[in-house]
Amino acid sequence: MWISARRLRTFGELICMVAVLLMALPAGAQSPGTNQWTWMSGSSTLPLAGFLPAVYGTLGTPAAANTPGSRTQAAGWTGSDGRLWLFGGFNFDEQLRLFYYNDLWEFDPSTDEWAWMGGSNTPAANCPTIEQNITCGAAGVYGAQGTAAAGNWPGGRYSTATWVGAAGRLWLYGGWGLDAKNQVGILGDLWVFDPATGQWTWTGGDSTLPVSGENDLGVYGILGEPAAGNYPGSLTFASEATDPSGNTWIFGGWGFNNNNQNSLPNKLWEFVQSTGDWGWMAGPVVTNPDFAPPFMEPRAWLRPAIRPAAGGMSTPGRTRTATFGPSAATAWTMLALAACSTSYGGSTLRPTSGLGWRDRNC
Repeated sequence: MWISARRLRTFGELICMVAVLLMALPAGAQSPGTNQWTWMSGSSTLPLAGFLPAVYGTLGTPAAANTPGSRTQAAGWTGSDGRLWLFGGFNFDEQLRLFYYNDLWEFDPSTDEWAWMGGSNTPAANCPTIEQNITCGAAGVYGAQGTAAAGNWPGGRYSTATWVGAAGRLWLYGGWGLDAKNQVGILGDLWVFDPATGQWTWTGGDSTLPVSGENDLGVYGILGEPAAGNYPGSLTFASEATDPSGNTWIFGGWGFNNNNQNSLPNKLWEFVQSTGDWGWMAGPVVTNPDFAPPFMEPRAWLRPAIRPAAGGMSTPGRTRTATFGPSAATAWTMLALAACSTSYGGSTLRPTSGLGWRDRNC
């Protein structure tokens, strides 16, 4: 039996939804002093349908009954005031309709209450059939690039790269979801949300995919030189870390290479906060196509204050624990080679400095 690449990707989405059961279970917090978990909010049980619907309440108003409901691979941030933000995510219902959420939520740890802050609260209102799947969610409203506006809003998506920038603004890149034309695919757009104004700004990347299910190749520019117009292109399941200077580094994930082939990019990008420019810092332009998805979602960390150096081309595969920097001569250093499995085990080594990553399943 022949299964197309598009259908295979959709099947992968459904497999990932096993995680919905976990996402619907209660949120918890761990006290480092006692090593004990505390159930903070959410339901302790699931209905027969297997997922919990969101309870939106009144826009912008926290309430004890409000909840984002069941979803997986949502974006998240911790604001400068300690409040938690959640955007989007993925789910499907008993009719096997695929839901791409674009709602934004804020959680106040001091009151244990959620507030719906924007985005669609009726994702089932738009459910076209895309690639033989009933796909529900809101398309992106991009507005003018670089200009904040009350009507701007990212389309429904999941598995994005996120970070907190200057002045506590929330940044979001790519993910799997809906573009401005209601097409589904791996996105390559960059957004920033300002909690002070409640407005989104589309700051870079394309607002539309070439064709539903296809991709945005991005612009690489010159290796090691951030520049206006550069961007990573379609990317999801990537890992990110922010260095002490405020710049963000993104590695790996699932996307496409410059031959327009489905692949697991072995590339490192830097986003320069002060200029808004992207730099392709390491990794080949063309990577091997058609990898199976177990080697996605590398885990990134940064310690302490050594900025990665440009030009490191010898990037190892994603089955390794590695660190980047501090010099171009030793740009990538493999610390351990772990055998991949379906568990989250493997090596626990961590570098003492530089940017590093570890595979989710290695």
